[in-house]
Amino acid sequence: LYAYCRQMDIPHARLGKIIVATKNHEIKQLEKLYQNATQNGVPNLELLDQKQVKCLEPEIQCLAGLYSPNTGIIDTHTFMQNLSHQAEEKDALIAYDSEVIHLEKTASGFIVTIKKESFRFESRIVINSAGLSADRVTALAGIDIDRAGYRLHYCKGDYFRTRQVLKAARLIYPVPSPNVRDLGIHLTKDLAGGIRFGPDADYVKEIDYQIDDAKKSAFCDSVRQYLPGIQPDDFYADTSGIRAKLQGPDDDFRDFVICHEANRSLAGLINLIGIESPGLTSSLAIADYVEEIVKGLGR
Repeated sequence: LYAYCRQMDIPHARLGKIIVATKNHEIKQLEKLYQNATQNGVPNLELLDQKQVKCLEPEIQCLAGLYSPNTGIIDTHTFMQNLSHQAEEKDALIAYDSEVIHLEKTASGFIVTIKKESFRFESRIVINSAGLSADRVTALAGIDIDRAGYRLHYCKGDYFRTRQVLKAARLIYPVPSPNVRDLGIHLTKDLAGGIRFGPDADYVKEIDYQIDDAKKSAFCDSVRQYLPGIQPDDFYADTSGIRAKLQGPDDDFRDFVICHEANRSLAGLINLIGIESPGLTSSLAIADYVEEIVKGLGR
């Protein structure tokens, strides 16, 4: 992703990230994260003691930290616009505001029906990367999403900014929850140097991007564990988003699903379901993975 950003002149910054342990029992969780990451080939990670974290981030209070120097931020909108331009330059047609309402398997592929003017077309391959609607598109193909374990759960995450002037050079994350329901309310920066906190994790039934200002106290309590001087009135609402989670509120961790559905008699349907964070960071790698599946289907 960094190489692509450099090549395409997409704004980004390799800031680094510190995951901080603020309680004694979290130190062992940090060590486990370090071991898992190292086994998965993540380079240059470093376990830090309290004094080492203070040297890097004087305002942060913690007992220990896990430092990832290669973590960074990216201008996501410019990145997505660039990808759409790249696709169109290779003769892709992007049809916005075009809801899929029917998906019918045929001998040679699929007939896809679009709600807009009831437009229909046939395609040998369908790649379902519909985000919050990926399970609905799957159901249109005739898959029982509950039996398959494909039903999505909407998990809303809000962000708040602060009026306090803070000095943080890096992203600061708490130790994630044991079932990795979310990564905790962390300090993140934008490319202009601004700081915001979030996201939290609330399972919701409907898609709604309004932010409840009453959440300021809960945000403050969470952030105070590593930034003790912050006050509830320092916070004001920023933005929100909704994760397309396969993991329900009481479930253990569920990872992405990327699956060619040939075993369900739907050869040519490639499902991408539950692609939440870090799906954007992984998007180029996911595309390479899906391309290999497509190549395996032949002409």
